Amino acid sequence: MKKLKKINPQQMQLLESQATTILHFTGHMYGLGALALNHLACARISQLKERSDKGFIILLPDISWLKRYKLRVKPNYIKVTEQFWPGNVTMIVEDSEDIFSHISLNGKLAVHVPDEPDLREFLRDLDQPIVSTSINISGEPAINDLKTIKKHKWFDFAFLPKHVPKQIEDAEPSTIIDLTQEQPKIIRSGRFDLSDFTRAVNAPKIVFVCTANICRSPMAEYIARQIVEKENLSYRIGSAGFLQGGVMISENSYLVLKEHGYAAEEHVSTQLNKELVDDCWLILTMTTEHKERLQKMDQNIGNKLFTLSEFTGYQLDIEDPYGLEISFYRQTFIAIEKRVREMFIVLENNKNPIREGV
Repeated sequence: MKKLKKINPQQMQLLESQATTILHFTGHMYGLGALALNHLACARISQLKERSDKGFIILLPDISWLKRYKLRVKPNYIKVTEQFWPGNVTMIVEDSEDIFSHISLNGKLAVHVPDEPDLREFLRDLDQPIVSTSINISGEPAINDLKTIKKHKWFDFAFLPKHVPKQIEDAEPSTIIDLTQEQPKIIRSGRFDLSDFTRAVNAPKIVFVCTANICRSPMAEYIARQIVEKENLSYRIGSAGFLQGGVMISENSYLVLKEHGYAAEEHVSTQLNKELVDDCWLILTMTTEHKERLQKMDQNIGNKLFTLSEFTGYQLDIEDPYGLEISFYRQTFIAIEKRVREMFIVLENNKNPIREGV
C-alpha cells in the first residue's frame, strides 16, 4: 500500500486501467474507494466486501460536478445541496444519462461532497469522482482502526491527511436522503433528520452577521423580515454575531429602525455556532473580515458565505457605527437597506453566486 500525496502519470494510469483501490478518510470514517468510472475496480470492491448489490456512494469535490456528470437534482431540491454540502450528508440523485450505470440502482446514484478539505482537494487533483464505502465485509461492523485495516491488504494506495487518527472511536456514517421523489425521504439516519431538509426546501434560512449582532445585522434582519412578509416570500430570516449572545440591540440602531417603522425593542443578540451555520442556506456578513473569520471557524461553510456587498454587486464593506453619533447609524441603515433590497432582486432572478456552475 503506497501513500499518495500528488498523483503522478504512472499512478493515474494504474488507477484508470487496473482494479486499483484507495484508502481514504471522509472526515468521519475510513473509506475504501476507487475511481468511480473504473468498472474493474468497482467490481473488485464488491468482491472484497462480499456484496451482491451494485449501489455505491460517489464523492465529488463540490456541487458544480453534478452538472459535469449530468447528475440531475430536482429544481426544488437545489437549495438542499447548497446548504448541506460540503457535509456529512449523502444525497440520492438521478443519473440522467446512465454515466454511472455500473454502480447506480434504477437510475439513482448516491452522491456525497465530503467535509474533509484534503479529500476534496485530492478529488480535484484526480479530476474524477471516486466511489467510497465502509471497510468491512457486507453486513459486519465497519473497521475504523488503521492497524486492522492494513492487515486486510485491500488497498493499493492510501490518501490520508496527517491529522487522521489511527483509531476512530465514534465513526459517523453520513445521513442518506433520497431527493428523486416528490418528497425527500431519509434512507439512513444521521446527524440531520427529515425536518432539517424539509425546512431547507420550504423555507431556506438567510442570516446576516456582524461583530456583536446589536447594530448592523439587526438592521438587515428587520428590513429583510418586512420584505419577506410583504412579498409573501418563503425565506426564514435571522441575524447573529461573534460575541456572546443575550445583549439588547444598541440604542441608536433601535432608534433608527424605529424612525423607519421597525419595532426592534425585543431584539436580543445571538452568537454564531455550528448548529446555526448548519441551519443556514445563505450567510451574509457586513465586512470581508467577518467573512474571513467565519471561514477560519468552519472550513466547510462552502458556497453559502458571502459579504452582503459582494452578493449584491457593491464594492465597499459596511463599517461598524458602534459608539458614533446617530447620523452614522442613519447612513449605515441606508447602505444596508439598499443591499438587502438588491439581495431579493438577485434571488428572484436566480443569479445568486451560490448556484454558479450548478
